[in-house]
Amino acid sequence: ASRPAEPVGPGAGGLAARMMADSRYELIPIDHGFCLPETLDAPYFEWLHWPQAMLPFSDDELEYISALDADADAELLARELPILRPECVRVLQLTTALLKRCADAGMTLYEIGSLLSRPFEGADEDPSELERMCALAKAAHAEMTQIAEVDEDEDGAESDDDDEGGSAGDC
Repeated sequence: ASRPAEPVGPGAGGLAARMMADSRYELIPIDHGFCLPETLDAPYFEWLHWPQAMLPFSDDELEYISALDADADAELLARELPILRPECVRVLQLTTALLKRCADAGMTLYEIGSLLSRPFEGADEDPSELERMCALAKAAHAEMTQIAEVDEDEDGAESDDDDEGGSAGDC
């Protein structure tokens, strides 16, 4: 006699399993709201230590990853899900770019996921490699913006000298 499919229960990592009538299991993805987060605060991936995550990508997988288009996905999401916050789309674009570059460089899914995950030691207080890269990029952007503002002020001051009665604050 065959049994009806029975739930086995949700597991970690956003997957549930259901035993099918023929004694096989079916994996069912569960969205816990982690698929498009607003920030990358200390993500943890249950699959990070699965053996298959440490294997290199196949040629088909690399082709699929290479064809990902975060801008087209962002447009699709804006059209189909207009309530999605811009921060979520930014995370999608950032992580898609990271995946594409890392896969192209020959990194495994384990290595890529490790860039996003905080180290276990230190009670999650140490930032992930991606958080460090973002902090460096943010600092570099702030420094470049400050330099550009100084340059504009200097250029404005020189041109103000040519104008009668102008001051650098008027720029």
